[in-house]
Amino acid sequence: MTQRERRIRKEQERREWLLRCRTEHGAVAVCSVTVSNGSIELLGPDDRFCFSLEEVEIAAFRAALDAAIARAEADLAAGPLDNPRAEAVRVSR
Repeated sequence: MTQRERRIRKEQERREWLLRCRTEHGAVAVCSVTVSNGSIELLGPDDRFCFSLEEVEIAAFRAALDAAIARAEADLAAGPLDNPRAEAVRVSR
């Protein structure tokens, strides 16, 4: 095997995930999640919205996302008739 073949076939760990998302206007778009040097960076559509997470922030984000997923699942299970006015509450700091 030549050096060139090794470079072409070398598998690298995945460091970027592209995800479908929606803009604030509801249009379908692409967002990305990347990992670099132990940090996670999340980029919104057209790279207009971006934030990064490190160590403790990653754990807090995971816990918040897990809780949000559980709440969304409960809302979906309840259905629109059982939960007609459920809406997101934003807390600013």
